[in-house]
Amino acid sequence: MALDVRTDCTASCFELPEWRGLLTRDPNRHVFATQEWNKAWWEEFSAGKELVILTMWRSGELAAIVPLYEKEEAGRKVLRFVGGIDLTDYLGPICAPADRGPVAEALVQWLATTDRPWDELDAHNLPVPFGFAELLVETTDRLGFAFTLDQEETSAVLALGDDWEIYLGGLDKKDRHELRRKRRRLGKELPGAGFRSSTPDSLERDVATFIAMHRG
Repeated sequence: MALDVRTDCTASCFELPEWRGLLTRDPNRHVFATQEWNKAWWEEFSAGKELVILTMWRSGELAAIVPLYEKEEAGRKVLRFVGGIDLTDYLGPICAPADRGPVAEALVQWLATTDRPWDELDAHNLPVPFGFAELLVETTDRLGFAFTLDQEETSAVLALGDDWEIYLGGLDKKDRHELRRKRRRLGKELPGAGFRSSTPDSLERDVATFIAMHRG
């Protein structure tokens, strides 16, 4: 079923409770897709830009949020995803993986039919493994829009095993020796140090500690 695109969203949409609900459907969710990140970015960098948040609906239920903004550059009206180019590693729609195809279709159809003047959709930082970039290109090509496709960066990915020993076994001999040496040194210099994972109850406190360590 095609998605119904609405454009009546304002900055208050960063507070939509449904936003968080959409995130829970996405196994690839990341900090750059959260309301908090998008709202903070917009509050800091909105000068000279106009917010264009698309909401996409199916049978009266919110299926996707596509947070865009418009900026005039050299006389051209350019649309980009909220998050810009430099600070946000991953951009794209907020939706379930199964809806990425319909969202790409609805976005390009909206671009083709909207009365809103625009000259370019500059879609930076769309992670290829998430699939939306490929779907957007396929839809754009099928509907006859001109486009260019560039690889900007390669994201580093570390595949982790189920436990610590499996991880160690995947390292080469030199790295394994170096890691064990540094752990022994840490044990000597800070004998009370330990390692633990965050829990939902400790996450906020742990993130604050992490940020404080980086501010050093």
